[in-house]
Amino acid sequence: MRRQSGMIFLIAIITLFIAAPQSEASWDFMFSNKKYEPNLTVQTIIVTKDQLCELIKDENDTLSKFTQQTSKELSGKEIYLFVRIRNTGHKAAWGELHSEINKRYDYEINVPWVGSGSNAWHHIIMYVTGIVLFETDKPKIEMHWTNLYAK
Repeated sequence: MRRQSGMIFLIAIITLFIAAPQSEASWDFMFSNKKYEPNLTVQTIIVTKDQLCELIKDENDTLSKFTQQTSKELSGKEIYLFVRIRNTGHKAAWGELHSEINKRYDYEINVPWVGSGSNAWHHIIMYVTGIVLFETDKPKIEMHWTNLYAK
């Protein structure tokens, strides 16, 4: 009897997976892992087009040589939200980052696969020209993972 019930359970599980949508996103829930966050370094800055090339070439551990320009200095220029991510853990990671600029402008950033154990930075660049930054002297960027997956 136990063997039959085990077989019925196995058939039910297989049927569920066959009937489920076959998109890649539908399987992400199996790898959800917010505890993996300490293995990921996320750095952000709002930059002009001129600063963008320098940032991509820079492989330093911090963005310290790039100071955040003031809202006044950024006003009227093409500006970008520059995000870079490093994964020092033993699993590959991907997910969605929630970005908030000056507690006013929200962006969901889809983070593609970031390989494991690498010292390389992965860059994400978003065009954000047109946002109003005058509320503060320097734009304040807050980031947190809304969904984080690791495999």
